[in-house]
Amino acid sequence: SAAAVFGQTPANPRIPAYGYGTIIASPTPAVVGEETSIDVTVGNNGGTDAEIAVTLSFNDWGITFGGWQEIKESVATVAAGGEVTIPYTHVFENRGHHCLEAKIASVSGGNEVTTDDRGQINLETVFAGDSTTVDIPVRNNGEKEVRLQGFRLMCPAKPGMALEDINQARKLVPCPDDFPAQIRPIEGLDDKGILVLGPGEGTMVNVIAFKDTTEPLKAALECCGAEVELKRVMVEAEDVGSGEVNHVMVDIYHASAVEMLNWPLLCCIKNVRLRVLLESILVQALELIEAGDVAGAIKLLKKYIEKATLLECDMTAEEKACVEKAISIVLDAARTLAVDMLEETKDVVSVTAKPKIAAKMATGDEMRLAGEYEAACLMFFGVVMGINNSKKEEAAPLAALLETEP
Repeated sequence: SAAAVFGQTPANPRIPAYGYGTIIASPTPAVVGEETSIDVTVGNNGGTDAEIAVTLSFNDWGITFGGWQEIKESVATVAAGGEVTIPYTHVFENRGHHCLEAKIASVSGGNEVTTDDRGQINLETVFAGDSTTVDIPVRNNGEKEVRLQGFRLMCPAKPGMALEDINQARKLVPCPDDFPAQIRPIEGLDDKGILVLGPGEGTMVNVIAFKDTTEPLKAALECCGAEVELKRVMVEAEDVGSGEVNHVMVDIYHASAVEMLNWPLLCCIKNVRLRVLLESILVQALELIEAGDVAGAIKLLKKYIEKATLLECDMTAEEKACVEKAISIVLDAARTLAVDMLEETKDVVSVTAKPKIAAKMATGDEMRLAGEYEAACLMFFGVVMGINNSKKEEAAPLAALLETEP
């Protein structure tokens, strides 16, 4: 590596604080059991060339402190004022949501600023209507106690910003007080607003009530370029002791179940027979939705998920990645159907049935986050069936009364 020369500034390696646009995985989403390519771009804002070692790690999705699993450490020479992209590969063993972290491990030639030595990407995508709730796991996988503060929502700095600009840390600021989303009160905070988590402990942070904003973003679905509106927000927390800040990014796509099922989800599949087989199931589901048979539609969507999962063995890696995305969209369409029906029938569902229905909904959401898509869809089907059965039970006494002779 080049030695520092008198008059020059030291090296200053950097990874943008939130990593978006500089940590890129392909394919996205990753395919279980197959190699995922991950590129990490590292810059050097200093005045001295340097050899920079970067460690890439992953963790479960959520705001997680400790427990990062190292993928690999690589070294690259980065010229003063330049940047280099370092390639990594990894095979993920489990289906679900993961966080990726790139961290400067060591530097030759000095390191003038250390606050930009760590980048992290973690993304949970939620398809919903005008409002939704998102449960975000917060965990301490480390060996020491953490004291967390500053649970807050971060928003784009300016309305109408491009998606790629929002992915940069300097473009995010605390959301305004009137932002149409909020973090529900967190249980267990002390009088100073600190959440203490011992080793292995965790909790859930609930973000609620995303509604219309004046400046929706435009983004293209990765598969076929269909343009949809989304809202992007970040939830972050800070460990008071170490100063470590972790976050999770949430995208909210505003679309009805029917709109989601009409998106061109499978145009990437080259085998026409496979594509038509899956699309015919969606057509049947759309017909049942139009006829008012929500339970039947969700049952067909579960069949779609089962078929698509089985057919993946006949697909290329690119096709599998596309189908994984389609499966998640179809599942969220099923969830949206269940949520909409809950909202429409909230005043007619019996008091005794409501806890059971709510439990099925919560279980479905947990399974969805865990990547258990078929089981989650079955839970959403159970929600709708629970509502239907409750309506029948409520109607029976009234029908009997009407049939009683005076």
